[in-house]
Amino acid sequence: MNPNWLVLPVIINFILTFIVQAVMYRDRVKAMKHNKVHPNQVVDRAELERLLPQSNATSNNFKNQFEIPVIFYAIVMLLLVTGWATWLDFYLAAGFVIMRIIHAIVHCTTNRIKHRFYSYLLGTWILWAWTVSLSISWFQHMM
Repeated sequence: MNPNWLVLPVIINFILTFIVQAVMYRDRVKAMKHNKVHPNQVVDRAELERLLPQSNATSNNFKNQFEIPVIFYAIVMLLLVTGWATWLDFYLAAGFVIMRIIHAIVHCTTNRIKHRFYSYLLGTWILWAWTVSLSISWFQHMM
């Protein structure tokens, strides 16, 4: 397998992050207009959450895009540097990104906690499995 295929899920996850950012800005501007909040009133995150509760879900999802995906990015970089990538790695990367997309859609729309939790949990399990797979690859290459 050409390890460069792993770049595709990374690009898709980058695009997801930018889409969530755009939705967050749209929600904030809309909430600021609706609540008649001047930008100077929003000096920190606590004030933002207090004055613009309508935009909290998208804001929180945007923050989520920089938490657990860090492990995803690290695994991809390790596989690209070592050249150990297989099609299984590509499928795990794609599965993780699909779960991130589902998580973002739920979080930024209905925000149903059960659905959001299961998409997050499945994405995390994929990362756990991928970490085990990477560990096995490392062990095999060390022997």
